Amino acid sequence: MENEQKYQDMLKNMIADMVDNKTKDEATEIAAIQNEKIVKALEENAELKAQIKALEKMPARQVNLAVPGNTETVKAMYKGYDLKRQGASLSLPEDKREMYAKFFIDCIKATNVEGTGSRGGYLVPDEYGDTVLAFARQSSVTLQDANVIEMGTDVMRVPAELTNVAVTWNAEEIDLGASNPTFAEVVLTAQRLGSYGIVSNELLADSKFDVVSMLTSQFAEAIALEIDNQVWNGNTFSGALSGATTNTVTCAATGTSPSRHIQITNAELSEAISKLTANKLAGAKFYIHQNSMHYIRVLADDNGSPIFAHPGNGVPGTIYEYPYVMSSSLPSAPAAASPFILFGNLKNYLIGRRRGEMTLEINPYSLFTTYRTQFRMVTRWHGKFGLEAGMVAIKTSA
Repeated sequence: MENEQKYQDMLKNMIADMVDNKTKDEATEIAAIQNEKIVKALEENAELKAQIKALEKMPARQVNLAVPGNTETVKAMYKGYDLKRQGASLSLPEDKREMYAKFFIDCIKATNVEGTGSRGGYLVPDEYGDTVLAFARQSSVTLQDANVIEMGTDVMRVPAELTNVAVTWNAEEIDLGASNPTFAEVVLTAQRLGSYGIVSNELLADSKFDVVSMLTSQFAEAIALEIDNQVWNGNTFSGALSGATTNTVTCAATGTSPSRHIQITNAELSEAISKLTANKLAGAKFYIHQNSMHYIRVLADDNGSPIFAHPGNGVPGTIYEYPYVMSSSLPSAPAAASPFILFGNLKNYLIGRRRGEMTLEINPYSLFTTYRTQFRMVTRWHGKFGLEAGMVAIKTSA
């Protein structure tokens, strides 16, 4: 009876939407006509079932997907119901066609599950939650702040400045002093990063939720966080923490694993700022793991005033007036004599993007006999310091 009542309630709502803004006589006439159509449609269950089978066999179609953390939409192939188009034949507002089309498909698929009578056996729609429970998507810190450049081929050579020219004061008729800048070269070689997954075609066809879009966002998030991991810690990339060797600050206090974060004091944070010249401080930020941030939030200067400025009134949180960014890819439990906080302008780090489009590719053929589809996302990147002297690494004590 509960499911029958759900059906009746949905039916009343649908008819109300159909006759909205009509006179009483017009509304009565429309309601009667639509009721006849609905009863007839449900009684012609076999024909409608065949139509749904045909829809399930429809080839995949290209759709645009919005990926969290990405300013542009990406293209993907999606196999499933076009419910808005299927509901277009109903005399309903456009924004409600998809909901009622899904309702009818659920009714038809539930044939003879429960109840009796001319309609009862068809009126058991599947029940869905309103949302898919998922972790909040994290965007990449380094792809937002670092210097991302497009690679036209698999190897890119970028000139980097080492030293500037020097000028001198000279007396009249005395030769000017000679001075030449020096340069280095940063070589980026694209490396492949990606993954693939397998989904049953039944799930793609039957799910109320956009499985393809969810897969796209999961792949994109995983790739973005791995880029962060590589920029900070290195392996395939040249790690920024270990690469910042020109300017380093070492904590004076000692500690034991896994709580060496407790070594950090206001003195080390202030010293990190002093390591950079004024021109290199433009755009500088602190990059910190959330575990380390705990110990910074409770620090105070010699007068007992907190060095951490709480965000508020449109002003972001700062450390000695410099912004901070937390990243879970930075060391959460640093070892002895290891860098764990970075300070500076991350534009000094180069990320080469050879194939960075977060495009989900689909292969419906390889697993054809098991009625499954493969999804793949492949990108190509590399990263190295461009101007290593523009960053400061804070290290734990030995």
